[in-house]
Amino acid sequence: MVLPITPDPKFNPTQLKAWKAMIRLLRDPTAADRRYDALRESAHGRIISTDLARFLDERYAKPPRRGNTRDMAPGWDLAWRYAQDRFERELRSRGKRKVVRFMAGGWAAGKTHALEHMLSREDLDSSGGLHYTAAHESYYLQAASQIGEAAASSD
Repeated sequence: MVLPITPDPKFNPTQLKAWKAMIRLLRDPTAADRRYDALRESAHGRIISTDLARFLDERYAKPPRRGNTRDMAPGWDLAWRYAQDRFERELRSRGKRKVVRFMAGGWAAGKTHALEHMLSREDLDSSGGLHYTAAHESYYLQAASQIGEAAASSD
């Protein structure tokens, strides 16, 4: 995974500390995966979601004080990078998994809610918004192509 070298210059000291801690974690994919897989909502890593990856930031993971909101800024880009990298790694090590469910939609469209209330789970779920750039669209098309190629070669 390609991680940024420098943080956002607008970060305050608390945000900078959180950003550096998350960078350290993401440099160790095994540790990051363990922490992610421990998130109940990730279904032991079978649901890959940028929203869930934000909880890798320990500061974000703590419930905010009453009347406050969580600060997404330090882990905003890092959570997306982790989720994309994790998804790619999972595709490469599919084993016997044959089905991937892509959840798509804008903010607050209900992707996470729908996944939480599914009666059955796919082998791997990927949840992300579709407000990304053409580069992101290309990534998803390439991933879908790889899934099709792998399925065809395993038949």
